[in-house]
Amino acid sequence: MSVDINRALATLTRAELDELEALSRAVTGTISPFVDAWDFMKHAVWTRDEASKRIRPFADNDGWPDDRFAYLEYVCHERKKYRIRGYEKSRRMLITWFLVADYLYSLMTVPHDLSAIASDKLEKSAYLLGGERMQFIYDHIPPVSDVTLRELEAQHVDTSPFREAIWPSKPEVSFTGKRGPKGWDSVYCPTTASRIMAVAAGTAQMQQYTFSKILLDEFSRWMWAEQCWTNAQPTLQGGGEADIVCTAELGSFAYDLLYDIESP
Repeated sequence: MSVDINRALATLTRAELDELEALSRAVTGTISPFVDAWDFMKHAVWTRDEASKRIRPFADNDGWPDDRFAYLEYVCHERKKYRIRGYEKSRRMLITWFLVADYLYSLMTVPHDLSAIASDKLEKSAYLLGGERMQFIYDHIPPVSDVTLRELEAQHVDTSPFREAIWPSKPEVSFTGKRGPKGWDSVYCPTTASRIMAVAAGTAQMQQYTFSKILLDEFSRWMWAEQCWTNAQPTLQGGGEADIVCTAELGSFAYDLLYDIESP
């Protein structure tokens, strides 16, 4: 019996097509080997400390007796219960690193996902996609390329952890639209057909697209925070999610939003 594949595919719903695509990726070995985003962060994500410039595993306790970074695992699992999530942070918390890694993991594992990472200026948003954040994380997922190995050797970093085949068939990710010395406008994964865009405060992109999720970094310092929150409503009303990162600043729109304070 012959089967017309094209005709059969045309009868499937979008959800069924997504499920079929995910199954195809699993069969071809491109699906994630990690249980979830936290498993990915524990075993595959490396960061660079801004103060010491030391490259180290994500949430490395550095020999301290207390579990300083236990909050990250709690946040990773707890945030799934909510669509709008606020993070009031101090200077040395790793919330932005955590969220950038989470968005990257979604990019490589969730089909047809469109997300946005936003700051008050486009250059800052692009920076979070660049070589000091998202691209850094991607380039250091073991096993790494020969180029990255040579860079690590030049910095006198032990390269043995980066040679282990933790994700042998990690999906290809392209960074496009160079902005500044270390930033990108967009990140795309052909395997999942998913994309992350850098967005600036005050732009109409928040209204033009219905994103699956948006990251608003240092939101309390945005000049047009209330307008941008209004622009993000198509995403939120369409079932999308929001991650709001900010320091505590009394009187800011972000503070009033997070603590549900009504204007007088």
